[in-house]
Amino acid sequence: QVEMWHRVVEFQGLNAAFQAFRNMTGVYGDRERCVEAWGEESKQRVYEFLPVLDKRLEHNYFIAVDHFTIVDITGFILISFAIKGLEIDVLSTSPNIARWYNQILARPAFQS
Repeated sequence: QVEMWHRVVEFQGLNAAFQAFRNMTGVYGDRERCVEAWGEESKQRVYEFLPVLDKRLEHNYFIAVDHFTIVDITGFILISFAIKGLEIDVLSTSPNIARWYNQILARPAFQS
């Protein structure tokens, strides 16, 4: 379960978020061809993945199993990046993600 969910979050969520950011902002324009249309498509893929994650968290305290794993760390990075980097209003539109995100944020290791 951990390995499977890690790949789901990584490939369907995090990679799409990174592609959206790098192609929409042109941040690496000096070393790669940035395609804004691909950035928009990638951002749409993030939007489409969020309900999958929200549904998974509807009856689960953590993403993969009944305790904190690498999947929750990767998921936290994804949601933080979606909020801050892509300006997606995740927390008000995905209540289960919001609950999970806030519980992760409250952990001592996630305090700034």
